[in-house]
Amino acid sequence: MNATDADALRDWTVGADRFLVHRCAHGHVWASGAGPCPQCAAGAVTSFPSAGRGTVIACTLLHHAPDGDWSPLLPYALLCVRLDEGAQVLGHSPITHRVGSRVKARFAKVTHRPIPIFEQKADAA
Repeated sequence: MNATDADALRDWTVGADRFLVHRCAHGHVWASGAGPCPQCAAGAVTSFPSAGRGTVIACTLLHHAPDGDWSPLLPYALLCVRLDEGAQVLGHSPITHRVGSRVKARFAKVTHRPIPIFEQKADAA
């Protein structure tokens, strides 16, 4: 694998500003780590970057921080978003969103960790 191939397989968990979506030969999609399909164990997997747009499927507002680094950010929302490519991901938001809202991800370092932050956008449709 050359450097270009390695860069193409980077996602937000290693500092890239995107989600990486994986699809197996049977059409299952996921965004949490490459490897065999977590649903059917198929080994033939295609990986591609997501546009970061999706629909909120769950939202909760957090009032307690997991550690002191997060306390200044309280309260903040934790969202579950179904990306347009089909994978479901978790991300943060400074505000709550209604289930069904269209959002777009941006990526920022918060408490020295890169995280996805979802914002409601008129152009997210």
